[in-house]
Amino acid sequence: MTETTYKTKTENGMTHYWCEEDQIYYPEYTTDEQTKLSYKLDPTNFLYFPMLEYTTDPEEKKLLEEPIDRWGRAWQKFVKEQYPTDVTVLQLQCRWAIIPRLIDREAWEMYDRLEKQYTAENPRPKDFMECARWEKMKSLEIDGTIMREIALQRRE
Repeated sequence: MTETTYKTKTENGMTHYWCEEDQIYYPEYTTDEQTKLSYKLDPTNFLYFPMLEYTTDPEEKKLLEEPIDRWGRAWQKFVKEQYPTDVTVLQLQCRWAIIPRLIDREAWEMYDRLEKQYTAENPRPKDFMECARWEKMKSLEIDGTIMREIALQRRE
């Protein structure tokens, strides 16, 4: 796959893109003085798109810096397959990227709790093969519980 290169120039520290059709350079960023909204140029079609914040909540902003982990991705897949219309609604409510990260936090907390519980109820064997089976069984039980109780639940 080849990467598209654009003719650019830098002026006053800002990148400008050359538009062949209009024969003019357009700035990468611009601000509407009336609305005070900032816009970013898409150099493929020379349209400006608003630069909107996903959330103004400081905790949610911090949460968005975290990657979506396995249980959050499993939840997104579940919603796409089982409740596809929910995806658009959650995106419009700015919840589509927040919920999976919250699910991951909740799931990791449950994982730690269930791992301690499993280890207390089922002491780890000394034999290598028994230990491998024990680890596999622990993983299956914990992951299954997290999937049933957290990841595969409809959220709003």
